Amino acid sequence: MLRSVSGSNSSRGIAAVVGVGPRLGSAVARKFASEGYTIAILSRDLGTSSIIPLARSLFLSIGAS
Repeated sequence: MLRSVSGSNSSRGIAAVVGVGPRLGSAVARKFASEGYTIAILSRDLGTSSIIPLARSLFLSIGAS
């Protein structure tokens, strides 16, 4: 799911988190999101990554706030 950067309501800016996996990368992405950043998460392998559930979780948390 992609969102336009120009439509972002981020008060802090954009954080690109590269190498998102089930532990450290996910924690970093969640931390930046909780601080108000627009998040770009990247992973090299969608088949073994937790990036899709993380993206859904972050998207839903934004909608809830």
